[in-house]
Amino acid sequence: FTYTTRFRALNLGAFTIQGEGDATNSGTLDLDTGRLKVAAAFTTPGTLTADAGAVEFNGAGAQTIPAATYYTVEVNGSTASLAAGVTVNNQFNVLAGTLALGSSTLTFANGAALTVDGTLSSGGGTLTSTGGGAFFGITVDGTINVDGLTITRPNDNGLTIQSTATLALLDNVTYS
Repeated sequence: FTYTTRFRALNLGAFTIQGEGDATNSGTLDLDTGRLKVAAAFTTPGTLTADAGAVEFNGAGAQTIPAATYYTVEVNGSTASLAAGVTVNNQFNVLAGTLALGSSTLTFANGAALTVDGTLSSGGGTLTSTGGGAFFGITVDGTINVDGLTITRPNDNGLTIQSTATLALLDNVTYS
């Protein structure tokens, strides 16, 4: 599967596009309420509009989530890392596999949430919100492997670690 667009728009309603090749968007990709499943590389130097749609990263190998503002992001494969400039307006779900935050920053809109059923790893990364009045939630039911994480403006629940979660490493975590 290769999706490439230049100087035109692709508007996706309530349906799914999936494939196993690279996806490159250099035009406008409007997910609306659709779902884009990415099993390989996904680059978006163009415009990604995800009003209520989802992008699922489900590759067997390592993937990078490109800079964009997403409505819903799902990691459902091996390992996903972040490019600089990833913002989530609704939900970031780590269903399976690993979100390798590294030293990256993941930004949430007010009321958005991070749910980890897979693994969250960080080596100095940041989870933050879009502004002073914006708050987000974090729930972990999977594995935490964190040595360095800054959490800025979480909601009143902060970081919720379920009793079924595995704490492989939880060190150097800062809340503000």
